[in-house]
Amino acid sequence: MEHHSNKGFSLKTLIGLTLVVIIIGLFYSYKEGEVQAPSVSSVVQTTNADSTHSASLPVAGIATTTSSGNLTYVNAQYQFQFQYLPTWKATTIFNAGLYKGAIAFIKADQEPKLNIQIGTSPTSDSIKTAAADNALFFRIMSNSSINTIVSNLYGSNVVVTNVTIGDKNIAHVIRSKSSDPVNWAGGSTEAYILRTLSGQAVVVEANYSTPEPKSDTDLKKMLDMAVSTFAPNTQ
Repeated sequence: MEHHSNKGFSLKTLIGLTLVVIIIGLFYSYKEGEVQAPSVSSVVQTTNADSTHSASLPVAGIATTTSSGNLTYVNAQYQFQFQYLPTWKATTIFNAGLYKGAIAFIKADQEPKLNIQIGTSPTSDSIKTAAADNALFFRIMSNSSINTIVSNLYGSNVVVTNVTIGDKNIAHVIRSKSSDPVNWAGGSTEAYILRTLSGQAVVVEANYSTPEPKSDTDLKKMLDMAVSTFAPNTQ
């Protein structure tokens, strides 16, 4: 009887151990085959890589004074630089809607007034109205073709020409009453599309309250200065 009891005990033990091994094996098989959801950062990186929307430009670029008294904005992340007037400053007060993630340069003494004009809950209309004649925008885009960038930002009724400024061949974009007299809704836009060393586009844009871009304003001076001094920076 004692021998039979020991045999029964051993059989139960063997069955129990076998079940434990099977359960453990099933658990690890499930874990190895489980699909892991991508992290938020990987989703954002994948989206930005194929997007023509603007990436964020850091406001705190390195500003240095040139011999002419102008300042130089250096963007280490995207490796470019340009000069701007010393009475102007970088701001994020327009950071919403179409210009979310963009850097705007405005006259330093105009910021309080423009802040009030934009309001605490910025809308596309309030931003557009405040930006006209006041703000120079810089937006980093993907390395899409010029046609794709222009179409996404400005539609089809624009005038696009290639201009040579210094050693740069640049796309120059005008959207105004003369470029689209049928659908013109007021104001005008002048923009240049430049390239960084990595091939990404930098869209430098000025908006005006007039039917055609103005040629004798500080905003136009800022636009021309930024484009003519735009250069790669490898530091």
